[in-house]
Amino acid sequence: MAIDKQSYGLIASYLSGNISAAEKISVEKWIGESVENQKFFEETEKIWQSSGVRLRHNDIDSKQLLHELQIRIKDEDRPLGKVLSAMRPYKLHWRVAAGICLLAVSYFILRRPADENIVIEAGDQVATIYLPDSTKVWLNIHSRITYPKKFTTRAVELEGEAFLSVRKDSTDFTVTTEHTLTKVTGTAFNIKEQGDSAVTLIVVEGTVRFSDRDSAQEGAIAVKAHEKAVFRPKSKLKSTQNNDPSFVFWRKQNNPVFDYEKNNPTLFLINVYSWRKNQINQSVIEGTLQSNASLASYKKVILEATYTKPNGNRVTVKLTIDDTVDPGKRLLYKRRLLDIFTDTRSVVVKIKSAEAD
Repeated sequence: MAIDKQSYGLIASYLSGNISAAEKISVEKWIGESVENQKFFEETEKIWQSSGVRLRHNDIDSKQLLHELQIRIKDEDRPLGKVLSAMRPYKLHWRVAAGICLLAVSYFILRRPADENIVIEAGDQVATIYLPDSTKVWLNIHSRITYPKKFTTRAVELEGEAFLSVRKDSTDFTVTTEHTLTKVTGTAFNIKEQGDSAVTLIVVEGTVRFSDRDSAQEGAIAVKAHEKAVFRPKSKLKSTQNNDPSFVFWRKQNNPVFDYEKNNPTLFLINVYSWRKNQINQSVIEGTLQSNASLASYKKVILEATYTKPNGNRVTVKLTIDDTVDPGKRLLYKRRLLDIFTDTRSVVVKIKSAEAD
């Protein structure tokens, strides 16, 4: 059993107990195939048990919910070619497993009423959740989102405020509030209900159809990236330029996911690199920093480069990357070592630290 998305799903099912007899045998057989597999499973089990993820509602299978979230974590894109990584393979798996549990760490209440709708209410902390179609939602404190268990229509109801990163699909995704209807196919936007029956929509990516809930066909407008629209009863909808860059800052406040990303940058930064000697016998390191964080941006990344001399002695130097690595993005870098007079045998580059905001 290779470690892919399906395998993570099986392991999560095994840990939650929601697994068939045949699948259980398959997982246990895989665990016994190698020491590395056993280490990976044991580390994943520890993370699962210590993640602290518990929902505050007795009639919900919280482990099943965590399982549903787990299988939606995307595999990391890895560059091809002869490169050196700062991590051994099973440590990479550990980090992915840590990310799996982390995405479910926000504290919220989940209820499943008789009509089989799923209701998620954020308490005093921002909730970070995945919907069944892999759409990612940040739910502001004291906000609520409702959606059908069978998510074929990709429709949700919102009370409060949420930021949605909608997975692109051929079918529309709709967000309904008490007064408005928002329709997209795949994009990112923030929507907020306000006290005077106003609803503010701000679009980050793509184009969104926004309308009065009662006149969705006639009064709909298109709101494009970096634009906003405000619904008020008996007022005509129109879009304007959004000049407030702080509208999404709420996602970082009272959010345990962001706090964890901010305090543990080395868990969310991956360094893939190669090195070579140039024409003047100087080692040139070329690499890519990949951020797997969902909210934290990392800057002033400190790398430790250790190169080995022919006599076996090692020299360690610090390399600073001043540019910012935004969530989910990559940053290319190139650095040189002062080893012109050395027939360097090997170079190992590790991430030492980073600042986050």
